Amino acid sequence: MVGNRAAVGYEPVAMAEPTQAPADTKECCRRTRERWERQIRAYYVSFPVIKDVPCDGCRQILEIRVFGLPPREPSGT
Repeated sequence: MVGNRAAVGYEPVAMAEPTQAPADTKECCRRTRERWERQIRAYYVSFPVIKDVPCDGCRQILEIRVFGLPPREPSGT
């Protein structure tokens, strides 16, 4: 309901599960993705981060998605 009118054509859409690396078959693309993911996790403080970056080798555009920091290892103290 919008104001006193019913919203027309509204259908709730379920969000897809985040997927990582849609089958990068090229080694150069895999290395670029790993490098960017390391940089994002090391230097960004706000998540999610979604970036389009060119592959270092073949220049194909890669979509990098980082949704948060990896879980911390439990300390053994």
